[in-house]
Amino acid sequence: MTLGVLSIACPSRPLCLAVDEGGGVLVSHDPAARVPVWHRREIDGSYVPEAIACPSQQLCEVVDGDGGLLSCASPGALPGQWERKVIDTLPHASLSALACPTARLCVATDNTGGALTTVNPGRRSRWVRAPIADTSLLGHSCPSAQLCAAVDGNGEVSTTTDPTSGAWGTATVDATGPLVGISCPSERLCVAIDEFALLFVTQHRTGPTGTWASRRILSSSHDLSGVSCSSTGLCVAGDARGEVLTTDNVTSPATLWPASVCA
Repeated sequence: MTLGVLSIACPSRPLCLAVDEGGGVLVSHDPAARVPVWHRREIDGSYVPEAIACPSQQLCEVVDGDGGLLSCASPGALPGQWERKVIDTLPHASLSALACPTARLCVATDNTGGALTTVNPGRRSRWVRAPIADTSLLGHSCPSAQLCAAVDGNGEVSTTTDPTSGAWGTATVDATGPLVGISCPSERLCVAIDEFALLFVTQHRTGPTGTWASRRILSSSHDLSGVSCSSTGLCVAGDARGEVLTTDNVTSPATLWPASVCA
């Protein structure tokens, strides 16, 4: 049985880690090779890992669907030692995303509209939760310690310039449906998508509370599921049909998103 990959992080060029829906972590020391080798180890068999982030080459962390956090201080080692603890204690809480813009800051979001932050990532981390939305947060992005942005099921984007303060501002960006993904490659560019192939772009320093331009991704129909953008202008979006859509000029109103099948 093939297990779907849910999240991937590459703390260095020769090291990438991924988590799958079977509770496993996959490690590769040659991810750019023509035929890369991946080694798998089960780390969260009782829960489903949702996202992985690596604040440094010496630390990777995974959040799961039962409010748990797994930390490993030797992520490149096999098998590696992962330790789990619960950081979101609300009933039925599920952590959905994780971002670590620096070695001293990690931000997680959950299905009850909360953002959790820590300034000491690792096994002894202490997490503080702040409510920022009244519905499930479906993704977030933190290009630096001075900007984090999260999207939710109401088509809203919440943003903060100080994640540890617990103060977030919220603006409605998509009046037609939920926003399912966001990527901010820099403090001056954020890109959000909804599941109906609508794209939203802002180039304001204030991030999601600024002005957003919307356009339809012409080469897709429905069911977009995520987006990732680099500082070079490249953006990649994925959908439920296994298509990957790309553009190298996301800020242009006339840009097209050609699709290719990868699953």
